[in-house]
Amino acid sequence: MDRLDTSTPRAKRLPAEEVRERMLHAARGVIAENGLTVGFAHLPMEEYIRLAEVPRSSVYRIWSTREEFVADLIGEVFVRDRYAGGTDPEAQELMREVYERHSDRLSTSRGRRAVAWEMIRIGANANMANLRRSVDWSSYNALLACTFSMEEGPAREAVRATAKRIETMLTHRMQTFYQEMLDVFHGSMRPGFTTLQLAHLTAIVIDGLAHRSRLIDEELDATITAPGLDGEPVEWNLAAWTIRSIVEGMLEPPAED
Repeated sequence: MDRLDTSTPRAKRLPAEEVRERMLHAARGVIAENGLTVGFAHLPMEEYIRLAEVPRSSVYRIWSTREEFVADLIGEVFVRDRYAGGTDPEAQELMREVYERHSDRLSTSRGRRAVAWEMIRIGANANMANLRRSVDWSSYNALLACTFSMEEGPAREAVRATAKRIETMLTHRMQTFYQEMLDVFHGSMRPGFTTLQLAHLTAIVIDGLAHRSRLIDEELDATITAPGLDGEPVEWNLAAWTIRSIVEGMLEPPAED
């Protein structure tokens, strides 16, 4: 466990909650601008204390180790992230536009399914692009990855409990989104499959491809040509086509009109 150095000058004492808020705000600001590229054993605590303008002694009373600070910081980074609602707001808006633009097709089951595929094609493409540009998303995942190298003990359990709570919340928000889409498009899951499984699988696809494409973008940025909304050939990125394939495999086929 990495215990913080407390041999620093005393300063005016502030309420603990104010110290906590100012420290997390300072760290969040640094990460939002520069990202997090190293493990949290190297988090610049002194820099955060300076930016927050809080007494060091107050900081150490709240967090005696970096691990304890990280447990709170993970939550702070996530809560402020644009994806905390469960879906990428820009991708969601683009999907809504597809839905409204092709509302004339929604009167038949096959038309609804075709519109759903187009929403996936457009939405997944935007989601991938936005994630790859997001410093917050990259930093949040870097913090999560660091938890696996921590020593066993209460601090590790606290950090992992925070990470698990956030991931569970995110997945259930995505599950709710998928259930809403099923209701809108009059769809149903095949026996044995659930919207929770769907939420997990699609998150794995998006996260995995977004991470790997940073290293091998020339391969993963390649598109495939497949039928679009009108049956004409259109470009699909790998994330969109994979998600469509997962959804199609887990849904009951559209009913005959």
